[in-house]
Amino acid sequence: MSSLNTLSHLLLIPLIFMYGCSPGLPSDGDSESIPGELSQKEYSALSDQQKYQVANKLLGTMFKGMPVDEFFDISSGMANPGLKKGRDFMSSTKAALSSELTESEIKFNDNVITDIDDQNSDSLFQIDFNNSNSDWPKHMPMARIFQYPLSKDFFDNWIAYVLANTILFSPAQEIDSTSIRDVQKVFFKL
Repeated sequence: MSSLNTLSHLLLIPLIFMYGCSPGLPSDGDSESIPGELSQKEYSALSDQQKYQVANKLLGTMFKGMPVDEFFDISSGMANPGLKKGRDFMSSTKAALSSELTESEIKFNDNVITDIDDQNSDSLFQIDFNNSNSDWPKHMPMARIFQYPLSKDFFDNWIAYVLANTILFSPAQEIDSTSIRDVQKVFFKL
């Protein structure tokens, strides 16, 4: 009887903890902002250098970074630079990451990466799609992250790249029973 009682307690404890957890957004009425997200008001209160640090840290996490000359107007020198893109960085970045590229923009950027028409003029990589030993499945995701402008398509590629390179999602190319094509399949499904 005591083992049955212990078993019921062991089952009851996780249920109590799970009952308290909710996967939804906070219910305090502020559903527009994700918990921990820097609000526009908080961002506006920062100094220009702190705004640049926030922008560079955020975009640096996504392998982009923020060039100083795009964020600040440095035409009059670096002694007292004025803001260029920095004023509305939070809202413009959020809007850019939620907008999708058009089909023609995707094709253009993929052509810059792969040079499918074999002109070899401005491509980032010389890729041989016919060579089964080629490393292009490894290079293509990073090339898209590099080439695509800030957009939902860029963000989706970045998330898939990060997930595909974690042990929980990766088919571990180092194992003899997997190939680079297996990694590519996982990436495309993400």
